[in-house]
Amino acid sequence: MVNRKGRRFCNESADYDTVSTSFYTYDTVQDDYENVPAWVVFDEQVRVKGPVTVDPGWSKDNSEEMKQGWIKKADSLADLAAQMGVNAEGLVQTVDTFNQSAADGKDPSFRRGEIQGTAGVAKLSGPLSMEFRPGRVSLTRSAD
Repeated sequence: MVNRKGRRFCNESADYDTVSTSFYTYDTVQDDYENVPAWVVFDEQVRVKGPVTVDPGWSKDNSEEMKQGWIKKADSLADLAAQMGVNAEGLVQTVDTFNQSAADGKDPSFRRGEIQGTAGVAKLSGPLSMEFRPGRVSLTRSAD
């Protein structure tokens, strides 16, 4: 999950209460919430594996949500960043760092997979997608 700077800001697989508190980070210089809006970034392997949200009524392979425009698809991080309206350099750096750490099975930033009840990490590989619906953020399941 990334903010408009293209940066991760929480352990995406943590429980609802823990993740939700990360949205309250307030930037007093910009006079705005730093992590709102937010986007969930995932790869094709995760998209076809099953619903990327816990919302009832979501399609099993996320295809209906792609038709609705709730899930976007891109072959490059720069294109995905443009569709999301986030900082492309920040997104590229975030995904590169995430993938380097995931190759070692680690998440030094947020300890995903180390904290009890959280999913481990897996590298993201293209094509990439993001899911965002205004007014609401949904959490993905991690790639196993």
